[in-house]
Amino acid sequence: MKVGPSPEWLVEALEAVGQRSINNVVDLTNFITFELGHPCHVFDLAKLAGGSLVIRYARKGEKLRTLDEKDRVLRADELVVADAERAQSLAGVIGGADSEVGNQTTDVVLEMATWDPVTIRRAARRLAIQTDAAHRFERIVDAREIEFAARRAAALLVEFAGGALCEGVLADGREFAAPTVVELRPQRVRDVIGVDIPDDEQEAMLSELEIGVERGGSGTLRCTIPAFRHDLTREIDLVEEVARVKGLDAVPILDRMPIVAKPPQESEGAVRAIGTVLGGLGFYETVTFTFVGREAAEPFLPPEMRLLKVDDARRSQEPYLRPSVLPSLLACRRTNQHGQVEQAGGVRLWEISSVFAELDKEGRQGIENRNLALLMDVPGEGRKRSADDRQRGVRLMRGAVESVVRARWRGARLGWRSCRASLARRRLTRRRRRRCWWRGSGSGRSGS
Repeated sequence: MKVGPSPEWLVEALEAVGQRSINNVVDLTNFITFELGHPCHVFDLAKLAGGSLVIRYARKGEKLRTLDEKDRVLRADELVVADAERAQSLAGVIGGADSEVGNQTTDVVLEMATWDPVTIRRAARRLAIQTDAAHRFERIVDAREIEFAARRAAALLVEFAGGALCEGVLADGREFAAPTVVELRPQRVRDVIGVDIPDDEQEAMLSELEIGVERGGSGTLRCTIPAFRHDLTREIDLVEEVARVKGLDAVPILDRMPIVAKPPQESEGAVRAIGTVLGGLGFYETVTFTFVGREAAEPFLPPEMRLLKVDDARRSQEPYLRPSVLPSLLACRRTNQHGQVEQAGGVRLWEISSVFAELDKEGRQGIENRNLALLMDVPGEGRKRSADDRQRGVRLMRGAVESVVRARWRGARLGWRSCRASLARRRLTRRRRRRCWWRGSGSGRSGS
């Protein structure tokens, strides 16, 4: 084939979506990305060692110079397209400079593929690479449409770059997923939208969206979802499609909403009751961030557990999901202290939030609980607190916990026992601790 300038229509089409023209071969692959939503890549065949392409994971520390002329050091969990010797492309993210198509290129290999979204997202974010290809692969490109997109790309390359298309196709991968089928009740559509749309009209609307429609039993429509519509998985999704095609301006707007007021869920009622009680006791609710640093998290890690770390460059300073809400409350209290905040009776904070950890065993078994955490200043005068001050603080905290329980469960009784501190490596463990028992099992800890 002949690599050269792109035709004017192609240049204008790419400029319309914010892309600059490079050459006819590369521009055509970019055009396919925006036309069909299927990113593809071309390699200069003469630059591939052994004339082969291998899909594999990178070797730890393997280097790749990408098309932006940056040298990347790869990790063993990042997928690459390689030749017989080295990586030539970071799969689904960005191509390599060593096999780039240039003016001297005469033979190319067209690659059209789909990749695991999590693998692509992890590599793109770690290396801080934002490309149109990665954006699409992170959001699922269906393998069932690869063949059509590949044939379309090959036809354009032959037409506008000349040359000849070699016979045969190299294809591999998992078996295609079965089509998604959703049952739609036409009466349900009418009930939700509030517009009387006949069954035949609904069927015609969905067919126009390339959704296969067959009449099912009990007056339902059996809808086969096209491969490119991963957002259609439920009946309500199809109801929305019918409303969109019909026109949202056709949906009636009522002066009054015919709704039935229901009491809040039990969990919401419990949170309200807790907030009311703690607010009366002088506690302020906080909403703190879920991530903490290792130094803040480790003292609160339960036995036989390990921390959960998020592999994201944006969380490089505090990458761990907190195993307890307490380090977040302590950080909030420190901020108040630095701001010289004074409160009668001392600063008192509370929060209900999720905490995370995983079992310290082979494999990964994550645990998530929703906990209530309280933090309060020990009352007293001066900078130091006496043993009597600390005992008073413990009694106040115990009273707050018992008030919360009794407000929600009348007649409930809590038992308190001395226990060994689980925070074995920090100064926090030097004080006496209590464990709270309710209904025969441990339900919390307190300490000063």
